[in-house]
Amino acid sequence: MRRLFVLLAACLVASAMVAGPAAAGDDKPKNTKKAKAQIEEAFQCFLSGSLANSYEEKAACVKDGDLLLELITTTGEANAAAAGTTEIEIESIKFKSAKKATVNFNLVIAGMVLEGIAPPGEAVFAKNADGKKVWLVSPVMVCDLTSLANPATLTEEPCASILTG
Repeated sequence: MRRLFVLLAACLVASAMVAGPAAAGDDKPKNTKKAKAQIEEAFQCFLSGSLANSYEEKAACVKDGDLLLELITTTGEANAAAAGTTEIEIESIKFKSAKKATVNFNLVIAGMVLEGIAPPGEAVFAKNADGKKVWLVSPVMVCDLTSLANPATLTEEPCASILTG
C-alpha cells in the first residue's frame, strides 16, 4: 500500500511539473492583437509630440500617472522644444506575462531616429483612472526615460519608491 501511495504521489508531482507551466499559460494576454494595439496607443499618448497631449493626458496613459504628474510636467517643461518634435517608433512588443510586456522602441526627435538611446520600455495591464483595465505605460519606464535628462530622478521621489517597490 505504501509503495502505491509513493507511486501515486510521484505521478502527481510529475504531472504537476508537466502541467504547471501549461496550466499557468498566462505568458500572453488572450487577445494579443488588441493588447498590442492598446500598448502602442498608450506609448503614443505618452510620447508623441504631434498629439499635443497635455501633461494630464500623458499621465492618464501611465499606470499611477497621478503620482508621476509633477515629474512628467517638470520634465516636459524643461524639454519642451524636443518634446514637441518627439515621436516613437515601436520595434517590438514581447509579453512577459498576461499583464506585463517589454516594448523595444526608438525615439524620433525632429525626424531623426535615435536608436538605442531609450531603454526598453514596459507596459502593464492595470486599471486606468476610470477603473477600466487597459494596457498602460509602466511607471518604471517613465522613471527610466526621465533619468535620461536627469539621472538624479532615479534616487528622488516618486521614482525612488517606484524602483524599489
